Amino acid sequence: MKRQQGKSCEYTKHSHINFCVLDSTWEATEAFVLDHVPNVEAWVKNEHLGFEVLYIYHGMVRKYRPDFIIRLVYMEYLVLEVKGQDTEPRTKRAALWERCEAGIMIIVAMYSAIKKHSVLDGLLILGDLSIQDNIKSLSSLAKPFQVGMDNGARRSLVPLDNKRNFLEVSGDIVERVDPIFFSDLMTAAMKALGMT
Repeated sequence: MKRQQGKSCEYTKHSHINFCVLDSTWEATEAFVLDHVPNVEAWVKNEHLGFEVLYIYHGMVRKYRPDFIIRLVYMEYLVLEVKGQDTEPRTKRAALWERCEAGIMIIVAMYSAIKKHSVLDGLLILGDLSIQDNIKSLSSLAKPFQVGMDNGARRSLVPLDNKRNFLEVSGDIVERVDPIFFSDLMTAAMKALGMT
């Protein structure tokens, strides 16, 4: 174990970052396990990656930065938080779960952090995940497209099942918020990063 900036560090095997800065012995244990568990394909310590969840606690906006982002071999992603004592567990978990309801966006953000590759500029990301990891289409595209266009979106990542909803969207909006379709999570993540 090395020391960096007064903190312990450990070299990694399954992370694109060559070592992990550890904030506690519990994190050291988790990092060791993540490097040695066969169904973990890749992982990263969420340090200076920009992956954070905003939430409100006692009337104040706070930032929640989960400790680890993990990709399993069957392309499922996990967010891991290591705590000895969690002072606001329900609030943080509720905020994270609320963001996970916007599942496609969270998967794209994690994939971007793991790959260290930016999401396409001006991209509106639409779609959700069910508990069974099925992609859920939107009931309507008109409002999200209008809001996206009003806020500078030039492209949109849209579930393939929403193709039938394009009749309700004006041609002007569709032309200005160019749709990019996806049918699975991996395709969504790769298209969002411009990697296809």
